Amino acid sequence: MVTTASLIRSIRASKGFSQEYIANELGIKQAAYSNIESGKSDITLNRLHDIANLLEVSIFDLIIDNTNKSEKEFNEPLPKYSKSNGYEISVTIKLNDPAKEREVLNLIGINK
Repeated sequence: MVTTASLIRSIRASKGFSQEYIANELGIKQAAYSNIESGKSDITLNRLHDIANLLEVSIFDLIIDNTNKSEKEFNEPLPKYSKSNGYEISVTIKLNDPAKEREVLNLIGINK
């Protein structure tokens, strides 16, 4: 199964970046970054945004299936999701402050 953690790892590796380089850019220890890639630690939206920027991809490339990318680019098979085969991807973001909606939408690349 392709997860956010495995997509981050695959994209980082395909770009030739080391875990140490990404961790340094994020201002965290390599072990903490390794936990992100292995799925052992939760990732905040802000951290996901920072990683996406470093990898030069959108947040959506890290959280949803992107059939425009080849399997070779991610170094593992990508699942095929469509409503016809029973899969549908949705992302829910709960905000305590509705005034932050525009900020969050801009952060993930959706202009409202």
